[in-house]
Amino acid sequence: MPKTLHISTAVGLMAVSLGMGSVAIPQTADTGGLQVTVDFGSRLRFDDNLNITTPSLGSSTYMTHTLGIGVTSQTSTQSFSAGLSGVLRYGRITGVGTPTGLGDPNAFVNYQRTGAHSALSLNSYYRESPVRSLNPEDFINNNQDLISDSGTRTAYGGGFELALGNDTPFGMLIGGKIERRDYTGTTNPDLYASNSASAYTKARLQFSPGLEGRLEARHYDYQARDVFATDRQTLQFGFGLSGYVNPTTTFDASLFQNRIRTTQIGPGTTKISGVSGSLSLTQERTNGNATATLSRNFDTSGARYSLSLGRNMELPRGGLSASLGATKVTGGKTYLIGALKLSHELARGVLSSSLSRSVQTSSTDSAIEVTLARLSYQHMISEDSSLDVSFSYVNSNGVGVAPVTDRGRAYFRIAYNRDLTADWMLSGGYEMQQSATTGAAAARSNAIFLSLDRSFRFFP
Repeated sequence: MPKTLHISTAVGLMAVSLGMGSVAIPQTADTGGLQVTVDFGSRLRFDDNLNITTPSLGSSTYMTHTLGIGVTSQTSTQSFSAGLSGVLRYGRITGVGTPTGLGDPNAFVNYQRTGAHSALSLNSYYRESPVRSLNPEDFINNNQDLISDSGTRTAYGGGFELALGNDTPFGMLIGGKIERRDYTGTTNPDLYASNSASAYTKARLQFSPGLEGRLEARHYDYQARDVFATDRQTLQFGFGLSGYVNPTTTFDASLFQNRIRTTQIGPGTTKISGVSGSLSLTQERTNGNATATLSRNFDTSGARYSLSLGRNMELPRGGLSASLGATKVTGGKTYLIGALKLSHELARGVLSSSLSRSVQTSSTDSAIEVTLARLSYQHMISEDSSLDVSFSYVNSNGVGVAPVTDRGRAYFRIAYNRDLTADWMLSGGYEMQQSATTGAAAARSNAIFLSLDRSFRFFP
């Protein structure tokens, strides 16, 4: 895959692809008619370690011009949105992995249609971005995303979902998705291309106003260009029940049989099977709800048993969501899991924070413990100026039998924003990124930037 994509090629891809995702092109919730949005931004940046290496390869000073075009149309029964963006980058860039010229194309197409008792959704995306530029805010449950390296990450995919019989005693849901991820110009062997395809269906039947049953089946196909040429087929089928225990308490129970077939160079073909399921209770309270969940998850890293208690609360000036529990992995110990999310409106700003710890299965089929922390604060200095502060941190540690490389990424940003006019905004500030890997010295990047952005809206 080439490092850059000509605008004409990206437009063609955007017009014909159907899948999941979006790019950073502002969209509006306004309804009725067609709206075209054109966003333009210019940024001057100085970075003392753009490639985030130890030691630094040297400083970089460069300009980036970003152009994004978005189209939205919404009626009472259907909505359509599409977007295309890219950058023009030039200046003195030290190292590799951040090319000058046209690059970083992003495109998406989304379509939704609702009927009296049905709904259809079609979505697509295409993204190219430097591997080293990951913000932990974008961590998408893939251990590859924590690797800092040169080169380009390319991701694209497509999918659909069709719901039939909405708001009726019997209904069905059918969906599918395909995704591909590729890397060019990288050096880390853990950055390998992969393909995935999934299909699922669910049939539900409402036995009574307080009890509903469902049958579900899912198939997942994963292929990776790793050293083992992994080819994995996963089939999951089962049933579930949900309903009311009393007027304020609901339950949801599910039970699935999992069958996994893996073919690799060397180990050959292996077949495993196991049961997964969950039981959860939710009780409505005057200011939110309380939850309790007991689950067993089975996949290529083995079986995990988890118990979690949660509480969601509406506060006078925000909200609070918290959960605490424990999970036990195959061949390992019991680990603490949980999440905390808080939002609070201040007199002249908004504070949001979240903290979570979970045990997942990595892209190499190993059990990993993921800790993710986020903090953001926006302070309104005046009617036309503000101060934004954000911090993100993600850390991944192996907790199962198979060895895993521990990795961590951190990101900090502080910026002063000022609206020059209704359409023009000036921003300046400081950014820091840090990458850490077991057995290697931590690498850090410091940057200062100044940007000017403008957004145009048209109603043809």
